[in-house]
Amino acid sequence: MLSHCKIVAAIFLALVFFVSLASIASAADPKVIEAAKKEGALDWWSTIAQDQSQKIIEEFMKLYPFIKASYWRSGSVGLHNKILIEARAGRTSWDVVSQTTPEFIHELKQKSVIVPYHSPERRHFSDDLKDKDGYWTGTYALPTGLGFNTQQVKREEAPKNYQELLHPKWKGKKI
Repeated sequence: MLSHCKIVAAIFLALVFFVSLASIASAADPKVIEAAKKEGALDWWSTIAQDQSQKIIEEFMKLYPFIKASYWRSGSVGLHNKILIEARAGRTSWDVVSQTTPEFIHELKQKSVIVPYHSPERRHFSDDLKDKDGYWTGTYALPTGLGFNTQQVKREEAPKNYQELLHPKWKGKKI
């Protein structure tokens, strides 16, 4: 089953990473296509927003109408827990997983729940955006901001960097 999962995952990840959808269909390995036709299904579990996931599934099925693609979406914790519950039960209902929490990816790797995938498209990503062993490739950034309560903290007194946040005066949930 794992080899079928890897085959379908290869096709799916090609969709996500290629810039031109037309080039995917013409560049896909015929052996991979035949193997995917035999399996006929792709189950993608993801933390990506539903509207974005649905568009990716729709485009995938336009290119590969012989594969019934579906997705299940949850937050990082819910996705991780569901994967681990299935692993403990000795089953796998998913083919491809998109997870945004590095600690969870590391744990899935340590528990041998996931396998590496060296997509040909990974070469287009800088080394700091991918795991050298092929377990993950960063495809988008999630910027984080810091806010403060302007009723409790004057703008000019607000910390200018993360180091300043360590100062004891910021205890008490003002930041």
